[in-house]
Amino acid sequence: MIPLREGFAELLDKLSRKEYKKIKVNYLRYFEHCCFKSITTAHGTISYNVCFDVDRKLNHINWEYNQWFKYGSLVFFSFDNFSSFLVGKVVEKNNKDCRDHRMISVELIGDKELNTEDWDKSAIMVESTIFFQPYYHVMKALKKFNEDNFPLVRYIVEVNRNIQPPAYLLQDSYMEIGNFNFNVLDDFAWPSAEKLSLDEFQYEALKSALTKEFAIMQGPPGTGKTYLGLKIVEALVNYKRKREVYNFDIDSNGRNALNKNAPLLVVCYTNHALDQFLEGILKFTDSVVRVGSMTKSESIKKCELKEKRLLFDNDRCVNSAYLTLRNAMKDLVREIQTIEENLKNIDNVGILNIRYLEHFMSPAHLNQLGTNEKLIQWLLLSNDFLLDDKYSEFLLENSDVHKNGKESEENDLNNSEDEDEVRQEFKNDESMISAMRNEFSTTEQNMHSVSLCGLLLQKEELEHRSTVLEYNYDDYYAESDEYAWKRWRLESELKNVCYSIDIIVKQSKKIDFNFTSQNVKTLSSNLITLNIDERWNLYSLWVNNLRSGLMNSIKTLEKRYRDMSEQLQEARQLEDLNILRHFKIVGITTTAAAKNHLLLTALRPNIVIVEEAAEVLEAHIVTALTDHCQHLILIGDHQQLRPNPSVYKLAKQYNLEISLFERMINNKLSFSRLGVQHRMRPEICDLITPAIYPNLQNHPSVYEFSHVKGVTKNLFFVTHEVEEVKDDTMQSYRNPYEGDFILKLVHYLLLQGYTSEQITILTTYSGQLIYLKMEKKTLPLLSDVRLTTVDNYQGEECKIIILSLVRSNPEDKIGFLATSNRVCVALSRAKEGFYLIGNMKALENGSDIWKCIKNKLEEHNAIGTQLELECLIHQNKTLVKEKHDFLLVAEGGCSMTCDTLLNCGHKCKKLCHSYDLMHETFQCLESCNKLCPEAHPCSYQCYQCATSCLPCMVIMKNLSLACGHIKDICCSEINTYKCTENVEAFIELWIPMS
Repeated sequence: MIPLREGFAELLDKLSRKEYKKIKVNYLRYFEHCCFKSITTAHGTISYNVCFDVDRKLNHINWEYNQWFKYGSLVFFSFDNFSSFLVGKVVEKNNKDCRDHRMISVELIGDKELNTEDWDKSAIMVESTIFFQPYYHVMKALKKFNEDNFPLVRYIVEVNRNIQPPAYLLQDSYMEIGNFNFNVLDDFAWPSAEKLSLDEFQYEALKSALTKEFAIMQGPPGTGKTYLGLKIVEALVNYKRKREVYNFDIDSNGRNALNKNAPLLVVCYTNHALDQFLEGILKFTDSVVRVGSMTKSESIKKCELKEKRLLFDNDRCVNSAYLTLRNAMKDLVREIQTIEENLKNIDNVGILNIRYLEHFMSPAHLNQLGTNEKLIQWLLLSNDFLLDDKYSEFLLENSDVHKNGKESEENDLNNSEDEDEVRQEFKNDESMISAMRNEFSTTEQNMHSVSLCGLLLQKEELEHRSTVLEYNYDDYYAESDEYAWKRWRLESELKNVCYSIDIIVKQSKKIDFNFTSQNVKTLSSNLITLNIDERWNLYSLWVNNLRSGLMNSIKTLEKRYRDMSEQLQEARQLEDLNILRHFKIVGITTTAAAKNHLLLTALRPNIVIVEEAAEVLEAHIVTALTDHCQHLILIGDHQQLRPNPSVYKLAKQYNLEISLFERMINNKLSFSRLGVQHRMRPEICDLITPAIYPNLQNHPSVYEFSHVKGVTKNLFFVTHEVEEVKDDTMQSYRNPYEGDFILKLVHYLLLQGYTSEQITILTTYSGQLIYLKMEKKTLPLLSDVRLTTVDNYQGEECKIIILSLVRSNPEDKIGFLATSNRVCVALSRAKEGFYLIGNMKALENGSDIWKCIKNKLEEHNAIGTQLELECLIHQNKTLVKEKHDFLLVAEGGCSMTCDTLLNCGHKCKKLCHSYDLMHETFQCLESCNKLCPEAHPCSYQCYQCATSCLPCMVIMKNLSLACGHIKDICCSEINTYKCTENVEAFIELWIPMS
C-alpha cells in the first residue's frame, strides 16, 4: 500500500497545482478523458468497458509487449480530481481493442458504485504499476490465520532448531527408494549413495528431506535440485501408495497421521517452474492435477483441473445446484444486456416511445400526452408552425424505413419506361442507404417513436426518390397532374423531415441538465402553454428518470449476479475438492495457492514441497500451507534470485526481501547444501567460484564438453562503451548496439549447425527484450530462438547462452546488476558456450563483484572489444566488433571463396560456408558444357544435368530425311522425328465385277 499512498500524494499535489500536462508520478500511470461505455461480462464477473486515451496520444505504445492493464491490475477512477473515486480491477485486456479502440474491461470493487449521471462522463483513470493481484489474495488468506490454525508454528514462529521427523513416520518408517525398501529413520539401514545413484551431497540432502518435518535444501546452479526433488516426490508417492491399504491411527492432536485422501502438494513460484517439475513427475506417475490454467506445456495441459472436471462430470455431487446457478446467471446476463442495449439507445438523439416514459410522468402529464402522436406534436412545436396529426402519423409510419421505403420508391417508378436503367444509375445511392439502414437497430426502432438516425434515413430516402422522379419523366408526363402531385408530396415530406431534424438537434444541445423535479413545480400544468425549451427540459427529465431506473435495475441484477457467482464458486470448490482427492499430486503456484486457500484448507495436504522457495516472499509460502501440514520441504538457493518486494524501504530496512528459506538458514536451522555442479564447463563455473560459491565442485562430465564451433573461445566478454537508451514508456533500458551484435552472432552460430533449442538469448532488462524481439522478426533463421530476461530463466539451462547486460552510461550506473544474486543467475545458465556483451568499465566501477569476474575473465584471456571467430574449413580468424563485421562471415565461414572440388568437376564459387560441407544440397550453377553425340556443348546449368544431360536443344539446319524432305530439326529429336509434310499419292482400287 505504500507505493499507492506515495503515488497518490504526488498525484494530488500536481492536480492541486493544476499541473495537468504530461502528468508522471511514481507507482501510477495517469490517463485523462476516460469514460464508462458499456456493461459486459468477463471471467464470470459483471464489468464495464472503459474507453481511455480518447484523444489518441498513445499511438506510440506497443500493446503487444507492454505491461499495462494486466489481468488483476488495480485501477482508480475519479470525476472530481480524486475528491472521491471508484476502485476497480482489470478483468480483460485485448491488445487489438487497446490499439484500435483504447478499450479495457474493468470490474468495480469496493462499496462505491457508478452513478447514473457519471455514465459516459469524462474521468481520470490511474493504474497502479505495482501488480495488485498476488498481494490481494495473500493478504486475504493471511487474515484467515490465528494462533490456533497457524501452520508449523514450532519452526516458522518459534524457530526451534530441534527438528522432529514427520508424524506419519512414527507409525511406519519404511520407504521404497529405487529397488530398496528400508527404515529411513535408521541411519544404518540406508543403502550407499552409489547404490542410489547420488553423490554424497545429494545423498545427505535426500536423507534430510525424508526424515525431517521441516527440511531445507540449498542447491547452487547445476547441482541437481530438481533431479533430487523428483527423487523425493517419487519416494513419498510410493510411501503414500503403500499406506493407502491401511487404516490410520489418530495422533495426539486428533488428526490422521497421514490422510489417504490428501494429495502431496507441489508449490512453485512461477508457472514455468511448476510445469517443468510436473513434467518430471509424470515420468513415474500420471496421478497429477494442476490448479490454474497458465501452462504452456502440452503434456501438462492434459493435467489441468479444468480438463479433469470434464472427466469427473458424471460424479459431480453438486451437479444439479451447479447447473441451476449457471443457467440463472446466464439469464441475468441476458437481462443486463437487454437493459444495457436500452441504455445505449436512450442516448441516441430522438423522441422515445411514450410507453417507456409513462411510469416517470405525472398522471396529469400522461393524460395530456397519452399517445406517441401527441408527444411528437408537443415536442416539435414552433412559434409559427404546429404539426398536424397527419404529419405525426407520417413520422411514426416512416420511422420504420425498412418497411415503407421500398414500397414508396416502387410506386414512384410505376410509370417509368426505363426502370432498369434508372435503378442501375442510382445503385450506389441505394447501397449507401441500405448500409445506413443496417446501423439503425431494431431495438432502437422499438424504443424511439422518432429517431434522429431514422429521420436522417428518411431524408436520404426522400432526396433519393426526388432525384429518381426528376430523372424519370418526359415532357408530356412533366405537365401531368400526377407528376405535380408526386412532386409536391415529396417536397412537403422532405421539408417536414428537415424541420424535425433541425428542431431535435437544436433542442438536444439546449437541454438544461440541472433541470429537476423541483423545477417542474414552477411550470404551468397545461403542457400546451410551455415554450419549446421548457418542453424539452421536461422531456429530458423523464428520460433521465428512465435512465436512472434502468441503471438501478442493473445494480440490482449485478448484486444478484455477484451473490450467485459466490454461490457458484462455493459449488465449484466442492466439485474441485472431490476431484483433487482422486490424485496423488496437486501442483499449484504460490499466487494460485493464496487464491484457493479455502480449497487447500479443506483438502488438508499433509506434505508440501516448495520449489524456488528462496525466491518467494515468506507470506506467499505461508498462505500455501494449512494447519494440517506435517511435512514441509523447501528447495531453493538464497544466493540466486531473492523475493522482490515493490517497496525498497521494506525490502532493506524491514528484511522483506528475506524469504522464509533464507530466514531459517540465518537462524541456524539445519539445512543441506548440494555441492557438485553438472551443468557448466569449468571456465564458466569459475565466474561464480569462489566469488559466490567458494566450495562448489565440478563433476567430471563437465570437462568432456565439446568446444563451440566457429568461435575460438567457449567463454568471452565483449566490452564496449556505447551508451544505453532509456525507454520512458516501460521505465526500462535498451542498448541497440548490443542487441544488433547479439542477433548477428546468433545467426552466425546457427550457420555452424546449432539448432534453435541449443541457443538462448538472455537480457537483464525488459526494454532490451522488446528491442530484440522486434529486430528478430527481420531474421527468419532466428524465429525459434528463445529470448527472455534473466529473472525469468532461473532454474533453466542451455548449451549456448548469449547475454546482453545493457547498462552503459557516463555515470557508471548499473542498477540491479550490482546485486550478486542476479549476477549469479545470469552467469550460471550456460553449459558449453557463454558470450557476454556489456560495458565492463561501468560494471566494475559499479560493483566489486564485477571486479572479481573481470579478473577471472582475464585469467582465461576471455575479455576484449572484439570476438574472434574461426572458419572451420580454412582456420582463418575474423574479429567482429559490430554487426557490420559479420558481413565478412555472411555464410558462417570466412571471406575466402569455398573452392571445394565438386563431384561434377567444378569448384564451389560461393563465399566460404560452414553448412552443407559435403555439398549434398548444393546446386552448381556453372555451365554443364558436356558434348552431345553430335558434339554440341550442353547449354544447361550443371546441377540440372546431375544424373544425365537434358535433351540437346540445338537446331540442326537443312537435314535430309529418309522421306526425301529437307528440315530444320532439334538435335535431340533426330532419331525420333516424324515428318509432317503432306504428299500426293494414288491408290488403286480393285472392284470385283459380278
